[in-house]
Amino acid sequence: MSCRVTESALRTSYDVLGVAKDADADTIKNAYRRRAKACHPDLNPGHRNAAQQFVDVAAAYDLLSDPRRRAIYDYELKMAVARRRDASERLAKLWAARCVAVAGAAVSVLVTSYWVGVAVQMARDDVPVQPADAQAAFVDRRDPVGYRDASASNAADAGSIAPSAPAWAVTEDTGAAMAFVEANHRDQRTWAPDEPTRPAAVPQPAAGKEGDRADQGSGLAVAVHEPREWKTYRDDRFAYSLSYPAGVFTTEKASPSRSDQVLWSSEAGARLVVAARPRNSETIASYRRLIIESRYASAIFDYAPVRDTWFVLSGTRGQEMFYERVSFACGGEAILSWQMTYRTADRKRFDPIVEEIHRKYRYHADRGPCARAS
Repeated sequence: MSCRVTESALRTSYDVLGVAKDADADTIKNAYRRRAKACHPDLNPGHRNAAQQFVDVAAAYDLLSDPRRRAIYDYELKMAVARRRDASERLAKLWAARCVAVAGAAVSVLVTSYWVGVAVQMARDDVPVQPADAQAAFVDRRDPVGYRDASASNAADAGSIAPSAPAWAVTEDTGAAMAFVEANHRDQRTWAPDEPTRPAAVPQPAAGKEGDRADQGSGLAVAVHEPREWKTYRDDRFAYSLSYPAGVFTTEKASPSRSDQVLWSSEAGARLVVAARPRNSETIASYRRLIIESRYASAIFDYAPVRDTWFVLSGTRGQEMFYERVSFACGGEAILSWQMTYRTADRKRFDPIVEEIHRKYRYHADRGPCARAS
């Protein structure tokens, strides 16, 4: 077997070993032995890339032979493929929209050119010949000056009748319409451009708590109140704070030993969990992997960024939405987290609440404030 490994920027560990993505452990082990033997530097003295490919084969087998690491790797591969597919679809839609816009502009130019030609041809047409006794009184109404001159001369003649008002004259009706447009224009000028736009007000129940729905539990798009009263939960030991809508969430229980505060929405079943504890030996990668395996093994992620001191896991788990943010604070000596879960049918209501909680969340990354509070 020759030492030839797929050379591609998108190659995977499966490509390095030459196995399918659903290969079992025995198949992976046999493939590794064959590849390692074929790419061993001692057996390929003239192959300048044999040593590097031997290292790649060993690394691929080390990854795929561990079931837990392989599961995480498979998930990351699936997410990468989904991102590339979404990018391709967005690019295709963008080009399609541009083609439609160009085609529409071309059609508009052709139609405009046609009607301009028609108007020019009509303007060039000769005026019909009038009878001899009517030619003297004929006036081209396209010339306002000539029209006024003709009107004055005709009015001076005895027994003549002044002609009717020309098409461009401002009558009482048109004057009223222009006044309405001007008033409407003044109203538009008084609108503040930076004022946030809001939908028209909808009828609300005569009585009820903040956040009440017009149709409980139906999953339909109904009018809801916007949370008005926000309270702030503070933890002096770990020097962080989190604001939440008090009209939606109420306290269920507290654990002083872990600085936990569990909140829930009795109306819609949404839950907000706030927790903080000292960090042992966890890293961002290991703690994230632990949370995925213990809480979201069957979840579908749609947002999962990772940074040096924090990460977010957000997606769906059956008929439930979840959003969890974990931060390594206090100079890396504490783990802070907050998690919110709610039904997918209630996303229109709770997605803005998640964004607002995220925006108001405050904690200290360095050790100083935590040391002073402890």
